[in-house]
Amino acid sequence: MHGYSANYDSELMEVLNQLIDAEPFEVHVAQTFSLDQTVEAHRTLDSHYIGRLALRPN
Repeated sequence: MHGYSANYDSELMEVLNQLIDAEPFEVHVAQTFSLDQTVEAHRTLDSHYIGRLALRPN
C-alpha cells in the first residue's frame, strides 16, 4: 500500500479505474461538512484527524 502524494500517476489512475469498473465499492466517510464549513474541515484535518472527510455542496 502506498500513501497519497497528490501527484498524478496515470498508471495508478488506470488501476483505480479498473477497480471501480470491476465491482461496487463503498467509501466510508467519517464526517461531512457543508462548503460553508470548509475552514472547520481543514482545522479538523490539521488536528491529525483519522478518517475520510467530505465536503458537500450547499
